[in-house]
Amino acid sequence: MAKSKKRKSEQSKLSERINLRVSEKELALLEKAAEQDDRSLSNWARRVLVHEARRQLGKKD
Repeated sequence: MAKSKKRKSEQSKLSERINLRVSEKELALLEKAAEQDDRSLSNWARRVLVHEARRQLGKKD
């Protein structure tokens, strides 16, 4: 499945950081999921976290 590319200007807005501690097993699991989705771990985690936050808050894009 093809992944849509974000515009350069949208990517440049990503300036804030979240520090997250995980176990070695959790890291391996997350890296495997990101790799399977053909994304960097950072990109994959951001997408998953934002999607879940929106779901929990009942918000659409």
